[in-house]
Amino acid sequence: MTSEGPPALGRAALTPIAFLEKSGTDLAGVTAVVDGDRTLTYGELLDRCRRLTGVLRDLGIAPGDRVAALCTNSALMLELHYAVPMAGAVLVPLNHRLSSPELAYLVEHSGAAVVFATVELAGTAEALGAQAGIAVVVEGPGAGGVEERLAATSGPALAFVDETDLLAINYTSGTTGNPKGVMYLHRGAYLQAVAMAFHNRLGVGSRYLWTLPMFHCDGWCMTWALTAAGATHVCLRGVDTARIWDLLLTAGITHLSGAPTV
Repeated sequence: MTSEGPPALGRAALTPIAFLEKSGTDLAGVTAVVDGDRTLTYGELLDRCRRLTGVLRDLGIAPGDRVAALCTNSALMLELHYAVPMAGAVLVPLNHRLSSPELAYLVEHSGAAVVFATVELAGTAEALGAQAGIAVVVEGPGAGGVEERLAATSGPALAFVDETDLLAINYTSGTTGNPKGVMYLHRGAYLQAVAMAFHNRLGVGSRYLWTLPMFHCDGWCMTWALTAAGATHVCLRGVDTARIWDLLLTAGITHLSGAPTV
């Protein structure tokens, strides 16, 4: 994280944050996220992400700090992909299919200062937080949850970021040893997201079904590519064959990632 101020005139930092800032302004009324019965427009998503930076500040998160996400494919996971870098912090997406000792290793190795979790993973996150001695914030309206904190925060805490700043740490499976942390910079994520949007011919009418885990390589950077194109994120919190077919037939899905298992 640099403290030298914004880039020189004529030079803009390449960061995925810019995708949401543009879509949240130019496409404010377009549906950004569908998560079960919940829908967010791009204007609403931008507003929530900006306020979530205030929540991070209230939790003591400063630029450069690590924020772990133990989340299913959800609106919260998408919000963290924008709010965390907006605050100048570093996102650490956790593979929720790992065992508790493996998750504990990732939290310790990354130096995460807080864990955000979706409701399905709240119990695992609470145990993980207790072991690591760090705060846990769970989605929903419960005491100390995301919605309560969003309502209580005094406002955004946006940070200046340079394109060479660290954006995320994604962990390998480890295979024959401990997982390795792969560092994503703002510039690299931006360029990969643009490539994914172009390669998949994404546009405002595109509707992507999230069969691919968002924790896996940040969803191959589709977490940012879809927003860059103004497309709709249709969240799928678990691979459910019947649900997938239902959404394909009724939700206007144009894209999904079909790994062999899927």
